[in-house]
Amino acid sequence: MSTLVRQLCDLEVLERTADERDRRVARLELTSDARKRLQKWRDERTALLARGMPMLDAAEKSLLAQAIPVLTRLVTTFSESREVRT
Repeated sequence: MSTLVRQLCDLEVLERTADERDRRVARLELTSDARKRLQKWRDERTALLARGMPMLDAAEKSLLAQAIPVLTRLVTTFSESREVRT
């Protein structure tokens, strides 16, 4: 893991700082540039989906609408498990 973190820091994707209360702990955070790239990727993904929606017929759109509660539950579960780790 430390090799990967070091590589990501060298690529200026992550910033590593020592915890002020416990020097054994390293805090990792995305750099500003990495955050911008991530947001750009998300925006492009959203635009791609938006362009694809008109290509779906009514039955396909209905299936997607039915899947929303299940997808929402998955996202909520992942978000909650992430909060527990932080």
